[in-house]
Order: sequence, then structure tokens, then C-alpha cells
Amino acid sequence: MNMPEGVGSSGFTEAVPCISCGVLPIPQNAWCPECGALLPTQLPEGHRPPGASSVTTALPPSNTDGSDETVHRLETICPSCQGIIETGYCLRCGAAEGPLRDHFQQVPAVWLAGVSDRGIRHHRNEDALALAADPVPCSYGVMVVCDGVSSSEASDIASMAAARAARDLLDERRRSASSRRAPSSSMLLQQAVESANDAVIRATGDSETSHTDDGAAAQIPPTSGAAACTFVAALIDQDAVTVANIGDSRAYWIGDDADARLLTVDDSMAQVRMAMGVDRETAESEPQAHAITRWLGADAPDLMLTPRSFQVPGDGWLILCSDGLWNYASAPEHLLTLVQEAALAGIHEPRDLAAHLTRWACVQGGHDNITVAAARFGPRQDVSAIMPGSAARDAVPPPASGTMNAPVTALSDDATDPLHVKDPAARQGD
Repeated sequence: MNMPEGVGSSGFTEAVPCISCGVLPIPQNAWCPECGALLPTQLPEGHRPPGASSVTTALPPSNTDGSDETVHRLETICPSCQGIIETGYCLRCGAAEGPLRDHFQQVPAVWLAGVSDRGIRHHRNEDALALAADPVPCSYGVMVVCDGVSSSEASDIASMAAARAARDLLDERRRSASSRRAPSSSMLLQQAVESANDAVIRATGDSETSHTDDGAAAQIPPTSGAAACTFVAALIDQDAVTVANIGDSRAYWIGDDADARLLTVDDSMAQVRMAMGVDRETAESEPQAHAITRWLGADAPDLMLTPRSFQVPGDGWLILCSDGLWNYASAPEHLLTLVQEAALAGIHEPRDLAAHLTRWACVQGGHDNITVAAARFGPRQDVSAIMPGSAARDAVPPPASGTMNAPVTALSDDATDPLHVKDPAARQGD
């Protein structure tokens, strides 16, 4: 294969800023991940990248406190052969690494982080993740996970728009409100889901506006197959946590004392069946189990949340995830076992735990996109308190040394991928 002009004999360019937009990519990229321009092997003499006095790999500040949201590359499992991808290519079969959206993580603070991955079977990542946190552990944090409904149009765009809109509103309004006038966490979450829904409609163009005879705006019902996604969010304020969801993305509490709880109730046919008395394992294995009964989008049935607030009972983990994880570990007790196994393997940091659970789901088959966000409450877990013999089935080994320190690369706030169109009779999950 002939390499493009300007690309070295190794097939990769050096880490040189893009002439077109100024982004500094990871060294092995031949094209700019931000604008798609071919990267030079060196900058022309006297040339300064446009739009900036210095070059950075971090995203522009999006939080009101000016902190950077960064997206880090992680070791990736090859969707073709399940080998390990390094330096842009699979070490086993040689397949090229996919787009930035396929696998990324966010670490706004050392105590709160998340990972999103395409998984093995899907051709793009339709999950989304948006986080914010104060640097002081357990002081203030926002976690949002959205899962695009694959039977709808542009669900990858919908999920990212929803997650970021909700995160931004929760972060901005909580920080800007005075202590005497601060809205309740439940009220903030309701405002956030409404903002997220508006963002989905704006980002995907699924709603047209007409006007009634008196001049008032009216919404024309969208066509079937309109962009849609699930929603789960958590607002952390010291030791108080409030969670809420629409669809089947979930929140769990996993305590160091083995107190494991599912904090949310799915809007799904499986949940309808469980309400009729069918046991969880049976209900979640039925053909229509993943058909959701509520979602975000122009044709959303309703947006009314039922938030759940609780005081953190002790040290432990707050975990938000898409069904790409809980498909393999639905019961809280199973997720508890996975977390304990991770602790015994020396995994204690939120980003490491999120990556570990993501890899574990890939090893189980990776049938769906996988997103995991984790917030740690308290110091590192005392593994001596974990009962022996509780190893999770098919647990994966801890990440290799240095895996979590991969080069930082940017995922633009307007980064989207095209999606196939499928007109559903109902909102069918993956």
C-alpha cells in the first residue's frame, strides 16, 4: 500500500500540530482526528497552528470552574478477533483502530471517571458519557450515561447531545445557585432531562415548528424512527446522592460492606413482566425484554422522572452503566462480585474499575456498546474484608502496567458518526 505524501516510511507521522485546525494528535495518526486533514511530518518554518497560541490535547474548558474535560485513549479490544489494539492496529490480526468515539474515557477528578466502548458486535458506539466533578473527593459530581436506541435514526448523535446537555445544566445551575436558593437535586434532574430532550431534538432535526392561529408555536409530530436514547443521571452533593432514569440505563450502589443495590427501575418490557410476578432472570431473557417503554427524543412519551435520593451509607461505589454491562451482570449481587474481584486484583481507582468492567463485558461477548461511570466514596477498599471464594465468573485480569497512561486525544463536542436508519414499530433496544 502506498502511503500518502508526507507520511513517514513507518506509516505514521510524528506528533505535529495539524496545520488546518491546530489540534495535536497522538503520534501514530496520519490524519487529524479533529478536522480530517492530512498531518505533516513537520510544521513549515514560521507556521503557527490557527486559533491558538499554544497547542493542547485537552478539550476546551466546559465546566464553569474552568477545569478541563479530557478524553484518554485506552487499550482497546479488536472487534474482529478480540486481540489487543496498540499504536493504532491490532497486534493479532492487524486491523486498524476505529474512530475516537469507539473507545474513550473521561476523568474529571480522581474520584470520578467513566469509560465508553463500542463493544465487539456493533459497528459504532451509540452510547454516550458526560461527567463533571470538583477535585475534592465526594464533594460535588455529575454523572450522565445515555444509550442510543439503535432502531432509531442518528441515535449516536442523540445520546451524546443528551448526555452533554444534561451534564452542563446540572453542573452550571448547581454551581451558580446560592445556598439559600439552590434548587433541590430532584428539581435539577428534572430540568436536566428536559434540557437533554431538547438537545436531542435540536441535534437531530427531528421536530419541525409550526404556528397556531394565535401565533403560538406548535410542534409537528415527528416521523416514526426519530432519534432516541435512554438516560440515567446522578447528582452527588457531599454524602447525598440523587439518581433518576428514563429507559433501561441503570445506577447501582456497591458498598464495601457487601451492600449492593439497584437504584433505578427500568422502563422496559422486562420490568413490566417483573411487575406481573415473573422473576428477573426469566423476564430479562425473553425476546422483547429490551424493548423500552420510555425514552428521550421528539416522540418521547413523557419526561417525568421519579428521582431517588439517599445518604451514602458508607464506603463504596456509585456505578452508572448502559445495558452493555448489565446484560452480563444484572443482579446487584453479581456486580458486587465483579467489583470485589477487581479490588482483589489491585484495581482501586474509578477509571481503572470502569475500564475493568468494560473489558469484562467485552470478554463476555460485547454484544452491545458498553458504558460505565464510577464514583468512589471513601478510601481504598480493605481487601482483607472480602470473603475468599467470591471470584466473579470469567473475570478478566487487571490492566497491564502503563495501560491507563495512554496518550490523551481530543473528542470534539460536535463529534458524531452517521447511523443506519431503521423504522421501528416500537423502541426496540439492542
